[in-house]
Amino acid sequence: MQLDQAMLDTVRQYFAALSRDITLVLATGEHARRDELKTFLAQIVATSPRLSLIEQADAALTSPVSFKLLADGTDTGIIFSGIPGGHEFSSLILAILQAGGSALKLDESIQTLIRAVRQPLAFTTYISLSCHNCPDVVQTLNQFALLNPAISSEMIDGGLFQEQIEAKNIQGVPAVYLNGEAFANGKIDTARLVEKLLERYPDLASAAAPAESLPLQDVVVIGGGPGGYVAAIRAAQLGYKTACVEAAPTLGGTCLNVGCIPSKALLESTALYEKARHDFAAHGISTGEVKLDIATMIARKNDIVKQLTGGIEQLFKANGIDWLAGRGRLLPGKTVEVTAADGSVRYLLNNRSAAGYDNISAEGLLCVTGNKLLGSEGAKLKTFAYADLEGRRWITPRQSDWKVIGGKINGSDPVRRELYIALCIDGRAKNDQALRQRVAEQIGTRHQREYSK
Repeated sequence: MQLDQAMLDTVRQYFAALSRDITLVLATGEHARRDELKTFLAQIVATSPRLSLIEQADAALTSPVSFKLLADGTDTGIIFSGIPGGHEFSSLILAILQAGGSALKLDESIQTLIRAVRQPLAFTTYISLSCHNCPDVVQTLNQFALLNPAISSEMIDGGLFQEQIEAKNIQGVPAVYLNGEAFANGKIDTARLVEKLLERYPDLASAAAPAESLPLQDVVVIGGGPGGYVAAIRAAQLGYKTACVEAAPTLGGTCLNVGCIPSKALLESTALYEKARHDFAAHGISTGEVKLDIATMIARKNDIVKQLTGGIEQLFKANGIDWLAGRGRLLPGKTVEVTAADGSVRYLLNNRSAAGYDNISAEGLLCVTGNKLLGSEGAKLKTFAYADLEGRRWITPRQSDWKVIGGKINGSDPVRRELYIALCIDGRAKNDQALRQRVAEQIGTRHQREYSK
């Protein structure tokens, strides 16, 4: 593969920003495409004095067409098996730049989580050079490797490793394996990769962000303005456990605090002043000298604002809404981070909502048909089980007040309907194993993709 001069000139400009020495280590051995790969890498290396290419046997490099990246002599954990041309050319260039000191393109919260990983994670991503979605996955996992020496990331060009593709029965790319086991397949973004990582290693969330964790929420509203506080109140009135995140010292947003309400209060005062000075006499009203007390006018405005914002606060208390002072942002794993004014993380809120049907573990299910109780073996009314469809897991309940579905199929909710079919039709399962089998057979495969959207 030969790179044209214009491309090499562009790469040279990019690599001028390198602050570390990057070594490309090419495996030894014989392969029909190895000379092509060596020429390709030599062209890349020639664009910067900070780049070098060596050839040596290395246990981490399992093929003569595999190479890895070292930064200042330290293994980065990044391996390319194949010739990263096509769409993967950008993955190689970015890997060199980021290993060479350029800033990573990951949210700080994600970086914190990845740094918290302690167990070895070996990611392998099978790609096609014509795949538009593959580079995003490769680039994300390469950054994971740069953040944590316990993590490695290998890109494998399926076109050069057909035997592996066939052995693993890979039907589409990108196909990601973690420690030798299937992890993700198809188009997937960074947030979903992190979510799947948290599903497999749930302790990472607490290790990465040691903040106060509140009880699981049904609804978390970020922003206590006119839209936010109304949404929070309505959600709470509908029976959802709700929290609202607002950094300002009072609720109500711009409108109530510094916008339309205070403006209207001041405009009303000034309008009355204008009438008293110029219009009252025409009505036969004499007031003497009219004076304007700015301090009193402002105090009245402040009282109006305080009354209205205080009313919202009282509505929050009456409806059991948690008002969390700080700035909120969404994190992977259906989590909201609340940061105080000093930048410290105050809260981590885990959302248990089943909205979008991609967190079915949020919904409990108790099946009642006539006088039969269908649930986990030996179930009582307050100890039933629920299913996580996406993870294909059978989970014990988090609390006892989950929604009860019984007697008929709930036609308004497809998820509950399918759960009801799987768990309640044809009588009570004999034991937990039989229930798990039902979920796997009737939901886990047939409907998983539908509910993962």
